[in-house]
Amino acid sequence: MTTLVCPQCGQEKKPEDFYPDKYRSSGISSYCRSCQRKRFDEIDKADPEKYALTNRLRSIRHLYKKQGVEGDFTLDQVLGLWEAQERLCYYCQEPLALGDISLDHKLPVERGGTHAFFNLAVACLPCNKEKGVRTEDEYRASPKN
Repeated sequence: MTTLVCPQCGQEKKPEDFYPDKYRSSGISSYCRSCQRKRFDEIDKADPEKYALTNRLRSIRHLYKKQGVEGDFTLDQVLGLWEAQERLCYYCQEPLALGDISLDHKLPVERGGTHAFFNLAVACLPCNKEKGVRTEDEYRASPKN
């Protein structure tokens, strides 16, 4: 029977005691399930907004990969983009809290855009919803903007 050692707790465990991880060559997470849960709990307590954003981004990436949309990004890239935009919405220029970040595709996926970092803008949810499937140029040219 194959066993793995969790680097966090040092215990030898069965492979089913580890989460699957398709990004690792082994297909299995480094940390056992209980240590992984503890790590996430610590992150959640330390910065709940960042933890919530991490989960939202993970869901978004998963959805687009499942649909076969090309491109990817990291949490650090999104945070860097938010900082580069001076923590303002890309469209209305209103202050944007970490917990209110919404990712917009400048060229919508429905219109041939990718999920690549260069096609993303950090926006507030109202602007993102109002823009809908319009391109950035179409949205900015609309009478309301």
